[in-house]
Amino acid sequence: MSEPVAVPFSAFMDTALYGPDGFYTTGGRAGRRGDFITSPEVGPLFGAVVARFLDSEWVRLGRPDPFTVVDAGAGPGTLARAIIAAAPACGEAMQLVCVEVAEHQHAHHPDGVESVTSFPEGPITGVVIANELLDN
Repeated sequence: MSEPVAVPFSAFMDTALYGPDGFYTTGGRAGRRGDFITSPEVGPLFGAVVARFLDSEWVRLGRPDPFTVVDAGAGPGTLARAIIAAAPACGEAMQLVCVEVAEHQHAHHPDGVESVTSFPEGPITGVVIANELLDN
């Protein structure tokens, strides 16, 4: 029998959440009928407030085009959908990137967004949203 090995908590959580048999990779889901609920899942108001914030940042940055908005830990894209539905003034310039490790969630992301499994490399001009990421 082998000796016990100490596993750092961060490695344990990474495996428990995102490993081959992890919570998010095997179907853990948000929503009223899911395993947990998030602010974007409650209704469209949270997304509308975020869209208003994005408009203010877009103006503050000099109305860049493209204006990159990265949703880190996007899940099924509920927040991204609500932002788009709110029709922010920055919408034409907005390049929305949904970062989600669980690839099966990408199929649920809204049309027109970039779905990726890791944070984009290099600098961006825009905003990073990590509403759900910090919970994990």
